[in-house]
Amino acid sequence: MSFEDVKIFNRKRFPDGYSKLGSFRPDHRRFDGNWADEISRELLGRSNPVCVRPYKPIRNEAVLFNSFSSLPETNRSKIRSQNGE
Repeated sequence: MSFEDVKIFNRKRFPDGYSKLGSFRPDHRRFDGNWADEISRELLGRSNPVCVRPYKPIRNEAVLFNSFSSLPETNRSKIRSQNGE
């Protein structure tokens, strides 16, 4: 599949709040060469992506996560103040 096989229609960006929200309507070419029906998709984006890979060098093992979410900055500051940090 290449860029010529994908079209994006009606891309919208909603006002920024805590998260960035947008929508778009992708269309893609099928393996038989015909275009698939348009579908509607929403995007929810946040800043500060995090990548963590716990590793035990003694056992030469790594832990893999399917998904990971960090605490939002506002909650992090509340936790710090509760812990006295």
